[in-house]
Amino acid sequence: MTLETPAARARTAGDRGIPLSPAQQAALAPERLGRSAAANLFTALEFPAACAPSVVERAAVLSARHEILRTVYPDDRRAPYGRVESDSTVAVEVVEIGETGLAAAIMADAGHRFDTVRQPPIRLRLYRLGAKAVLSVALHPVAGDDRSLELLVAELFSDAPAVSVRQYREFAAEQTKQLAAAGESLAYWTQRLTGLPEQLLRAGERPES
Repeated sequence: MTLETPAARARTAGDRGIPLSPAQQAALAPERLGRSAAANLFTALEFPAACAPSVVERAAVLSARHEILRTVYPDDRRAPYGRVESDSTVAVEVVEIGETGLAAAIMADAGHRFDTVRQPPIRLRLYRLGAKAVLSVALHPVAGDDRSLELLVAELFSDAPAVSVRQYREFAAEQTKQLAAAGESLAYWTQRLTGLPEQLLRAGERPES
């Protein structure tokens, strides 16, 4: 199992700011502009209550492996950025509930409003109903997409040993570099093509009068 060491987590948490990918900036934009927050990614799964303790344990491991689940997004009007909280963990709230109240609780979980400035972008609630349990998972889109949610849920229910994972910030940094390179290429060709006719002629064609 490969997890971040406390020292590595402390260094990560001390970073001034983690640059955000365009998708992350778009996910935060509505709420930062005072509009309705972006819709959460959400799922709910039913399983035997006997498996609940292991799911709760794996949630702690999940937050240690994926720093994006421990990331908050300070309200900085100059430029959006992320900050990893070293002492934050993905806690599972366990709730005893009856069948009659379950549907309403699940609906409320799906519409949970995240405080992305101060709180992690994931929320787990485990409902116990006698011999069965239901886990609801709400994920703010700043922390992932539908495929990300599928993989996180799979980890919660998997007995396979954890392996080293690539952090999202690495992907975001690469994407930023690629976009910058594309911008430079566009500027180069715009300059090179300035002054040329807008319509290219094929061999044997004459310009339109």
